Parts: sequence; structure tokens; C-alpha cells
Amino acid sequence: MSDTIRIVLVIGAVIGFTFFMINIRKSKLVIGDGIFWFVFAAVVLILGLFPEIAFAISRALGVAQAANLVYLFIIAMLLFRIFQMDIKISQLNTKLQKLTQDTAIFRSDYEKEMALKESSSLNQVHGTPESEKAQQ
Repeated sequence: MSDTIRIVLVIGAVIGFTFFMINIRKSKLVIGDGIFWFVFAAVVLILGLFPEIAFAISRALGVAQAANLVYLFIIAMLLFRIFQMDIKISQLNTKLQKLTQDTAIFRSDYEKEMALKESSSLNQVHGTPESEKAQQ
């Protein structure tokens, strides 16, 4: 792995750590989601500082170059994160659909109740009690 790639990995990891900390402090990133990115940046930092690890793993897996292994790792982790986000989006869509349905039912019941109250108040204003109206 070339020195340029190692420097880019280390600088990218440090910038990533800083960026995550700023966003967690500003409450833009939930700590649970931030853990993934911290672990991701930590692994990238370790691979950048200690390329021997990447060389050993690439030899064990039969990858031609350590840099290819690093790229493969980054792509795999990002695909994993996308899959996690798709699961969250699906769960949120299900919750949104249920809330929309519940709101529509509540609104319908509320409108029916208001219509009944309005009709009973109109009957009282015109002098027709409900009991007399029911007998007719």
C-alpha cells in the first residue's frame, strides 16, 4: 500500500472523527448511528497506520494488493450501512402508514361527533327537542 493511500486514510479518518463529533454535539447525529461511523473511521485509521494488518489479511484472503482489500472493506461497509438504512426506512414507512390510517379514522369519528352535536344544538335552537323529533 503506497504512502499516499496511507496518508489519505489517516487524514480521512481524523476528519471523519471530527465531523461525527461536531454533528453529535449539535444533535444532528444520534449516538447509536454515530457508533457505526466511529467504528468505520477507527478501522480505516488502523489500516492507514498499520498497513501490515492489511497486507496479512490480503495474503490470507488471496487479494492481490492490500489497497484493493481496503477498498473492498470500505465498499462492503458502506453497502452494509445502506442495507441498515433501508430497513429503517421500511420500518418508518410502515409506522407512517399506520399513523396516517389512525389519523384518518380519528378525523372521521371526530367529524361525525361534531355533526351530531351540531344537529342537536340546531334542534334545540329551533325548539324541537330530540325526544319529540324521535317520536315523529
